[in-house]
Amino acid sequence: MNGPRVHDPDRQRAHVNLMAHLEHLREIGCRVPCMDHPAAEWTSEDHEDQQYVARLCSSCAGLSRCRDYITNHPEPGPAVWAGLTVADRAPRRGRPKKRKET
Repeated sequence: MNGPRVHDPDRQRAHVNLMAHLEHLREIGCRVPCMDHPAAEWTSEDHEDQQYVARLCSSCAGLSRCRDYITNHPEPGPAVWAGLTVADRAPRRGRPKKRKET
């Protein structure tokens, strides 16, 4: 996965820690899809490509740590992080849907 693009020491430290954690998981035999598939798949602007790699994340041993990272350090661009596409991570706009009363 690409590293942080903005010079922010906290973001860089968090990214280095995440990558070290994912590498450790991989070394002990855990599945880490973003390290096993070409980076181009994770940064594709194609919606279908993004959906495909987002599904791969569901079985990743580092999913929760990755989700913590992307929640605290939003990344720009089309990359998929923690099973979330850019659209999934975008703030929702408008009013919430009303619940139907039964």
